[in-house]
Amino acid sequence: MKRRDWIHGALLTGTLAAISGCGGTRARYRLFHEAEAGTLHALLQQLIPDDEIPGAPGANVMRFLDRQLARAYSGHLAAYRKGLEALNQSALLRHQAPFANLAFEQQELLVEGLEAGSLPPEPWGDLSQREFFRTVRTHTMQGYYGDPRHGGNVDAVSWRALGVPHPPVRGRDDYQFPKEPSKATAAAERTGP
Repeated sequence: MKRRDWIHGALLTGTLAAISGCGGTRARYRLFHEAEAGTLHALLQQLIPDDEIPGAPGANVMRFLDRQLARAYSGHLAAYRKGLEALNQSALLRHQAPFANLAFEQQELLVEGLEAGSLPPEPWGDLSQREFFRTVRTHTMQGYYGDPRHGGNVDAVSWRALGVPHPPVRGRDDYQFPKEPSKATAAAERTGP
C-alpha cells in the first residue's frame, strides 16, 4: 500500500466514524433534546398560540430560547430542564401521557395549574411552579416581541400584526432631520455671521 493511499483511507475512515458517532444528522437545537423540545414547543403553543397570525411556535421562539439559554439566559437552563421534566411528570400523573401528547384543552388545564402553583408538588421538588411559569412566559414574550436578530419574531410577525414599523438599529440607518429649523438655527440665520 502506498503512503498516500493509506493516509486517504485513514482520513476517510476517521470521517465516517465521526459522522456515524454523531448519528449522521445535526441536532435541531443546541440545548434541548427532542423530548424537552416537544414539551417546550407545546408550552409555547399554550402561551401564544398559532392561529391566523403566527404565535410563539410560528415566530420561532424556540430558536430564540435555544440561543439565549446558551448565552444571556444561561443561568436559567437548569430550571428549564427541571421544569420541563416536572411538567411532563405532572401530565403523566394526571393524564398518563407526556405533556406534548395531550389535547390542547388538557394542556391548557395543566398550564393554568402551573401558573397557580397547584400541580402535584412531587415532580417539582424545590422548583417553584409559579416562578418557572413566570420565567418561561417572560422569555416567550421577549422572543415573540423582541428584535428578530435575537432569533425569535421571525419576519417580524408580531410587529407586523401590531402595525409596528421595524425600528432602526442605532448607527445603521440615516436619521431624518426635521424640516423646520430649530429656534437656535433660525435665530442664527436672522442675525447672520
